[in-house]
Amino acid sequence: MVIGHFAEQVIDFGTEAGPYRAIFIFIYAFHMPLFIFVSGLFHKNRNISQKVFAFISIGLIYKILIYCIRRVTEGEASFKLL
Repeated sequence: MVIGHFAEQVIDFGTEAGPYRAIFIFIYAFHMPLFIFVSGLFHKNRNISQKVFAFISIGLIYKILIYCIRRVTEGEASFKLL
């Protein structure tokens, strides 16, 4: 993890990246699928439908709240579900 973040910083500063760019691309090619796979290994299938409904509801309430705040403060807003 440290090497990946270090390589990202070197690339962001615009210096001669060389091998750091290769390390960055190699790590970012597999790290997210690996995290998804590992989290699936530890997943327990209890109350999954309730959890999904709760998270979707929280997201929808958040979107509606942001819409209302922008409508009041800016005078106009657009509601985008995704």
